[in-house]
Amino acid sequence: MKTFTYTALKDGNEYTKTLEADNKAEVYAHISGEGGTVVSVTETKKNPFKNFMALLGGVKMTEKIILTRTLAAMLRAGLTVSRALSVLERQSKNPTLKKALARIIEDISAGNTFHEALAKHPKIFSDIFIFMVKAGEESGTLAESLLVVERQMERSHTLATKLRGAMIYPSIILFAIVVITILLLMFVVPTLTGT
Repeated sequence: MKTFTYTALKDGNEYTKTLEADNKAEVYAHISGEGGTVVSVTETKKNPFKNFMALLGGVKMTEKIILTRTLAAMLRAGLTVSRALSVLERQSKNPTLKKALARIIEDISAGNTFHEALAKHPKIFSDIFIFMVKAGEESGTLAESLLVVERQMERSHTLATKLRGAMIYPSIILFAIVVITILLLMFVVPTLTGT
């Protein structure tokens, strides 16, 4: 059995799913059975490290910022949420994010709202992110809400980076003091007490 990722259209909505089948013909038959129209079918190459990477991985803040900014730009350009997410899912190289986006697309295709689909992934999307998306959906200003969230995340990330940078020098000094103290206790103090 091979694993295929396919994108199809149904009732004007584009969705992406994965399916295990012997060949592409079976995938086409499956899509027809769903009542969909094929957009693309690609075989997913098996990566022995993928599951291990997914276990280790989360999603970096920089990836979330880029995702949010790009999604907002796509929505402003007139793309639907499902179509924009489908593009982002295909472009994503992070297996954890890719899997989450695929599930979000499926949930939206099943009739859930965007914020409801996001709420199923609390390890990736924060409460404030979900709340802002909900507010944007209800007010019809989703793209603008995403830009507000993106700016907030960027400010938080910049601050966190500066704090980490500011802590490096004191950490090095503290480490050096500890090492010098250990060396003094091991070599210098025994010599002094022995004389």
